[in-house]
Amino acid sequence: MKELISVNEKFFGSEKIQTVNARELHEKLKVGSRFNDWIRNRIEKYGFIEGIDFITLTKNLVSGGKQKEYYISLDMAKELCMVENNELGRMFRKYFIEVEKRYKKIQTPKLPQNYLEALKELVRVEEERQALEAENRQMKPKAEAFDELISTDGKYTMSEVAKLLNWGRNRLFKFLRMQGILRNNNEPYQEYVDRGYFKLRTYTIKHTDFEEVKVQTLVTPKGLEWIRKILKREMEFI
Repeated sequence: MKELISVNEKFFGSEKIQTVNARELHEKLKVGSRFNDWIRNRIEKYGFIEGIDFITLTKNLVSGGKQKEYYISLDMAKELCMVENNELGRMFRKYFIEVEKRYKKIQTPKLPQNYLEALKELVRVEEERQALEAENRQMKPKAEAFDELISTDGKYTMSEVAKLLNWGRNRLFKFLRMQGILRNNNEPYQEYVDRGYFKLRTYTIKHTDFEEVKVQTLVTPKGLEWIRKILKREMEFI
């Protein structure tokens, strides 16, 4: 399959997902408006959420300035292509679907058959580890905070719910927002908390010069079965 645009893995919190550089996608789609206007408009109009649908990183320019880069999930990329409603948009959307299919087909590598193969695999793993460490250094505070948030007392994180239901985490968040169950910040509406489907947990991320208070959405066992039924009814999938 010919590569139409670069697809790379980035950390969204503690989860590594496939992403596309939004600026590059904007250029490939030959959008008429300026990139900054285009991406802000799309995020606002379609309710994309930072940390769920996209992340931002600051790039240092040769001129000495800085440039904000948006790395978007393939789900978001497909939706952006779809709303362009032209031949380029349809072509890139099909490309992203094919990339996802091929990614899912990747199986666990076979075990090395001899010493040389084992040595090559060790070198490859070490190189990949170093590259991921360098890439994740900027995201480390958030990643560490999420790693500490393991579900307790029979409650599930949204990542755990997504795995149990065989759905992507970002896709599940979007579905629940579209159903009017979660707000745009991915916290549940109070009526669903009152029904016993969700619990909210507050935690703190410690930065160098300040502390950031966050709220995490947890799902109860009752809520898990309720979501499963909604998916089965609405999507005929599970």
